[in-house]
Amino acid sequence: MKKIILSIFTNLLLLASFFAQSPEKMSYQAVIRNNANNLVINSSVGIQISILQNTGTVVYSEIHTTTTNANGLVSLEIGTGSITSGNFSTIDWSNGPYFIKTETDPTGGINYTISGTTQLLSVPYALHAKTAENIINDLVDDADADPTNEIELPTTGNTLNDVLLWNGTNWVSGDVCSLFSYYYADADGDGFGNPFNAIFSCSAPTGYVSDNTDCNDLDVNINTNATEICDSIDNNCDGQIDESSCSCSSDINCPINYVCYNGSCVSDTDGDGVPDTIDNCPTNINPSQEDVDADNIGDACDNDNDNDGILNVNDNCPTTYNPLQEDTDNDGIGDVCDPV
Repeated sequence: MKKIILSIFTNLLLLASFFAQSPEKMSYQAVIRNNANNLVINSSVGIQISILQNTGTVVYSEIHTTTTNANGLVSLEIGTGSITSGNFSTIDWSNGPYFIKTETDPTGGINYTISGTTQLLSVPYALHAKTAENIINDLVDDADADPTNEIELPTTGNTLNDVLLWNGTNWVSGDVCSLFSYYYADADGDGFGNPFNAIFSCSAPTGYVSDNTDCNDLDVNINTNATEICDSIDNNCDGQIDESSCSCSSDINCPINYVCYNGSCVSDTDGDGVPDTIDNCPTNINPSQEDVDADNIGDACDNDNDNDGILNVNDNCPTTYNPLQEDTDNDGIGDVCDPV
């Protein structure tokens, strides 16, 4: 596989029901980038999801064909794809660790060129809660027949995404989706998070932020709010490197055929160090900007340098005005230029 560019959030939201029903699917989101690190937007992509036991054994695998949005984001539910092996509902989540492996074809097929593997941590392991299914009516073998020492499920809690919450007096049902949010690591402290490093939490831990747009979380000067400078780096995380509008302090900061002028890189077609906007001959090298006849057309481009109406190729003195072309000694050099 090629370099991993898939932005894996590992956002595995449990979609659970109570009353002895184990979750049969998990929500998954990812930002898809191609091998040029550009977002794959509004495009069909093929994704294969595999659940690995101890990073090696594939216990379940399925494939999806879905479409990215304008931000390159795909959303799908693990457990609802086209199954290629295994049975999601029979996975023994207590016998881990388990890992999720994603393989992506950014062209929408099954030629998977992007892959990534991430360990399933505490939230996905709530799937193991199905082992508590006999808690109702004291069916758990705890050496007594007293149902009062078991957790009693509220009668209103049998809905999708519900969890038990302790309100200080009783266990009540609540929506798990209202408890947590995604937060992204901000290693450089610039306020912009790394989309490749996310956690699911009730509040932002130290070092994490809600933003996920940083393309280099190790450099405080690189983020979506930064100014693009011409240094062969995508400073403002727009997917472009050294676009012509980037700021500069010298020509060395600018791409080929651009020069630094008034703090910005501007076009210099002939590469003579003079911006096209003020170059009197932008297509021919003329760094000294000679213009003998002061007609604002540089001598390097002017076919009549002295502006006497005689083309340079026919003028016996092309740099001095001499429309009569006098040449007393007939030596081919006009009198106005001839020292003898």
